Amino acid sequence: MQNFKNSKRLRNVTWAAQLDAAFRQGQHTGIQLILSGEESQRGQRLQAYFGYLNTARQQTIEELKQTKAEAAQQKTELESKQSEQQTLLYDQQAQQAKLESARNERKKTLAGLESSIQQDQQKLSEMRQNQARLQSQIARAEAAAKARAEREAREAEQVRNKQQEASNKGTTYKPTESERSLMSRTGGLGVTARAGILAGSRFVTASLWRTAAR
Repeated sequence: MQNFKNSKRLRNVTWAAQLDAAFRQGQHTGIQLILSGEESQRGQRLQAYFGYLNTARQQTIEELKQTKAEAAQQKTELESKQSEQQTLLYDQQAQQAKLESARNERKKTLAGLESSIQQDQQKLSEMRQNQARLQSQIARAEAAAKARAEREAREAEQVRNKQQEASNKGTTYKPTESERSLMSRTGGLGVTARAGILAGSRFVTASLWRTAAR
């Protein structure tokens, strides 16, 4: 549009200069015709003068039309280019919005994974603590069972010795109620009794593991 305005201004100046030159030429010729009395030649010059003006005006109009058409074409091309740029801008903004949305989703996913990992680590730590506590309980239970087995084995051996001594003397030793319960509980004396008591220790250990698994 700026080029169109400059071109129009230049052509107006040119047209004015041409008109002024033609007028001055015609005016000078008219004075000479009046002084010389050649009226017919003056009429011919005036006719030629106006013909020149009309031709120059028509030429200027055509040039202005062409300039206007070129300006309109440039305007159309500019508007088309602006429309394409606006469409490209919208596309870029939409793409950027999609990327931002995907980035936010990835952040949420990573946050969820980190939270899950922390929870798993906490559970693992608790399991390790439970395992250590359970192993300590198992060790105490086994130690207690072993000590009980050894004690009951010694007590059962004492009962057996009493029975043997009584038999050697030709009498019979009658165990007490607690001694009979001991003999019944251990199932006898020696290795067999110890095996039974150790089996009970293993049963206690298995029970503790099942309790921890729950």
